[in-house]
Amino acid sequence: TPVLDVDKIKDLSQSSNIYDMNRKLITVYTGYVNRDYATIHEIPRQLQLAFVAIEDIRFESHSGIDCKRLIGAFVNNMLNESVSGGSTITQQLIKNRLLSPERTYKRKLHEAFLATQLEAQYDKDEILESYLNTINLGDGNYGVKAAAKDYFGKELSELTLKECAMLASVTQNPYRYNIRRSYYVTKDTKALLDRTSRVLENMYKADFITRDEYQTA
Repeated sequence: TPVLDVDKIKDLSQSSNIYDMNRKLITVYTGYVNRDYATIHEIPRQLQLAFVAIEDIRFESHSGIDCKRLIGAFVNNMLNESVSGGSTITQQLIKNRLLSPERTYKRKLHEAFLATQLEAQYDKDEILESYLNTINLGDGNYGVKAAAKDYFGKELSELTLKECAMLASVTQNPYRYNIRRSYYVTKDTKALLDRTSRVLENMYKADFITRDEYQTA
């Protein structure tokens, strides 16, 4: 098993802001990765919970591995002869920063082992903060802050509940659920909006939002 290197989790490339002599922003240089780091305190609680609802509903209670979800994924994989699913937010962070994307049982075991080690060193807010700044949200956007600016032209604090749910929808498949592509290229928003509705439904069932908030969104 690879050694847990927390420096690789913390070391994230970011976009560069270029200013003139009066500190007026001239341009933003993104390179291959467009990322603007946000602390957990900058990220609205509704946005945090949107990702938890769709990606890892028992995030606050597990120690890196969700045994119930893992068993369900294993049974599904045996029936479909695949190797996917069952990963917690902690495992996804480990995969994104420390491991390869290959779909093998060996990698899944490494992922699970390192996730339990990370949970022993990081608290939940630190893990969620790292995850929300690491995830691929399409169009070269990595992390929620860059994606919010690129897709909606908004700061994180300005996002609506529906926009929070929409961003959480993208991470499962950044191409299929790409917001800009769905609205302006294919002009077919059904898959994206169905996924967004599922996020909102999960949030409501978990008591993360009220019935009125759910219906309005």
